[in-house]
Amino acid sequence: DFESEVLRCLGIGGLRVDLWAVWRVINLRKYRARFSYLPPPSKSDETDNQSEEKKEGNIDGVLPLPTEDIPTNWKTIEDDFILVWCHQATHAGSNAHSSPMSKLQDGVFQVMLIRSSCSRYELTKLLLSIEHGTHIHYDACEMYECIAYRLEPLVEGSFNDLDGEKLEDGPIQARVLPSAAHCFC
Repeated sequence: DFESEVLRCLGIGGLRVDLWAVWRVINLRKYRARFSYLPPPSKSDETDNQSEEKKEGNIDGVLPLPTEDIPTNWKTIEDDFILVWCHQATHAGSNAHSSPMSKLQDGVFQVMLIRSSCSRYELTKLLLSIEHGTHIHYDACEMYECIAYRLEPLVEGSFNDLDGEKLEDGPIQARVLPSAAHCFC
C-alpha cells in the first residue's frame, strides 16, 4: 500500500492498489528471512506449563526480548519469501478476505507465508482469490497459527509495514494480547 502512493495523484481511488499489485507481480521481489513463531498451546499444555514458561526477561513468558534467542518451544522457518502477512482480523479491506479462519477475540495470529518458489502465474491466481478467501486452498499459500512471532530479515532492502504504513527495517516481533480490548454491540 505505501509504495502505491505514487499513483494517488492520478485520482483513481482504490484501483491504485490493484495496479501496484500488477506492477509488483511483474517486478517480483524476494526476501531472505527467518520467521519464528510460538504455536498456541493445547488446552492440556496451557495448565501444565503456565508457571514453567515465565523466564527472566520474557514478557509474560511468551515473547522474548529482541536481544534474546528464540525459545526452544518456538518453531522457525528460514527461506526466501515473497510475502509474510500476519492477521488478526478476517478482512484487510472491503474486498480482501485475507484471513477467513480468524475469529473475533480468538487470541491468535493467522500468518500467511508465500515462498519464493511460487510462480508469478500461481501468485496472480492466489492474489485474485483473496477477495473471496479461497487463496488459502492454494499450495503456495501456507497458513500458520501462533500467539507470538518474530520476523528477521536476513538481507538488506526488506519492507516491513503495519496496515499499509512503512515501519523501520529490521526484525519485528509481536504477541497477542488476549482480551485486551472489548467490543460492546
